[in-house]
Amino acid sequence: MSKEAEINARADRLDDAELKTMLSGSLHMIAARLDNLPTGRWHLKLLMLVGGAMFLDNLDMYIGGGLLAHLLSDGWSTVDLNGWFQTITMVGYLIGALISGAIADKLGRRRALLTFMAIFGVATLLAGLAPNMIALIICRGLMGIGLGAFVPCGYGPFGEFIPPESRSRYSSYIGLIANCSPPIGALLTMLVIPVFGWRSVFFGITVAIVVVWIILFKFMPESPRWLASQGRFEEADAIVSAAEKSFTDRGIDLPEITEEQIKEIEEQFKAEPVQVPYSALFSKKMIRRTITASAALMANFLICYTITTWTPTVFVLQGIDTTQSIFMTFIMLLGAPVGVFLLSIFGNKHSRKGGMVVTLIILSIAGYIWSLQTDPTIIMITGFLVCVVCYYYALLSISVYMGEVFPTEARVRGSGFSSAMGRILAIISPTITAALLQSSGVVSVYVFVGALLILFAIIIAVFGVETRNRSLEDINDETISG
Repeated sequence: MSKEAEINARADRLDDAELKTMLSGSLHMIAARLDNLPTGRWHLKLLMLVGGAMFLDNLDMYIGGGLLAHLLSDGWSTVDLNGWFQTITMVGYLIGALISGAIADKLGRRRALLTFMAIFGVATLLAGLAPNMIALIICRGLMGIGLGAFVPCGYGPFGEFIPPESRSRYSSYIGLIANCSPPIGALLTMLVIPVFGWRSVFFGITVAIVVVWIILFKFMPESPRWLASQGRFEEADAIVSAAEKSFTDRGIDLPEITEEQIKEIEEQFKAEPVQVPYSALFSKKMIRRTITASAALMANFLICYTITTWTPTVFVLQGIDTTQSIFMTFIMLLGAPVGVFLLSIFGNKHSRKGGMVVTLIILSIAGYIWSLQTDPTIIMITGFLVCVVCYYYALLSISVYMGEVFPTEARVRGSGFSSAMGRILAIISPTITAALLQSSGVVSVYVFVGALLILFAIIIAVFGVETRNRSLEDINDETISG
């Protein structure tokens, strides 16, 4: 039985014209059809497409630590210049995060992602040609603009395609793909740079960007929810119909739309799509979400960058040779995909808010314990466990929660603003980290980081909105109605 026949059987009071309008002329109808799809090949294709882009984003980020350690030991850079490298990267991330929301909510998720990936690719090529550290820092800032948009343009809209009961699992899968990159990035810096030089890493990433960009351009669809929110119902209907056809062509019966969904659609489908201004992020109805998401991403960027980017430099300053420091970092970062894999299993078994609060408290304690260790083997073991928890939290906050908490009409702007708040802290923290390392040692860095993580946990506990197992429209209608 076709989708139209199923709905007609349950809503026979509607005539054919009204039913046809409901099927393709309502944001809620488009959303209901997406949420009623079983997960399958169509979703798997989206997972691989967005996952490929996120993998490149993370890979570039995680070569930074090993790259800086090499540049420092070779005399091409200094601790202060390494700090500026990270700071300028964060400035670029901030700019990219801030402008990505307006572009993606205005022009579309697909077009925005392709645009920022192109910026990233050109800047990466230029970085490989940089004649000195100052030029490399400038190129890194341009790369940061492209990279800063990847999170809101990739993770944020991905949940718009996925049914509620599978959103946590699929968001975890995309995070698993992306976060296989930390150990690979560390391995590349350990094996490639000594043989081919640091420039080869940038050239290799440029080639990968071109390949992924072409694949995304050819196969990535626009978000039907975004199209419907813009009043482009025919385009949204065409994409959802193609998704439905991918199941029916293989003899898979699609789930029936429920009476509750039909009632909601009847009440909503005559309304015009709601366009919300940027200021809506700070309205009375949405401010709690903006505060929570900003705190969640500030904690995420703080702990991830502290562990992954500064760790090799910390080891070098402690007298460990560059190759051994990168190897130790590689072992630690094997915990990243483990943490993400555990999230795919347990992420939907606990509340989003509670999970973020608990993992932040664990990280504040575990990071301090890790900083006290002096034996290389113990450092790697405890560091591995810290990375497991760190990336469990990172993907819970950035991949799962960020894609749920804001309404479709402002999802990328909300994700972009929250990401920008995290980037601001990331801009400031390298300077503080460098100062603490040189004045007070490693332990002081993790005391500072731990105190901030506890603060963010409190903010999330107080202001957080729970989103587990709820449709995006159920979560978000209250922020734009009335």
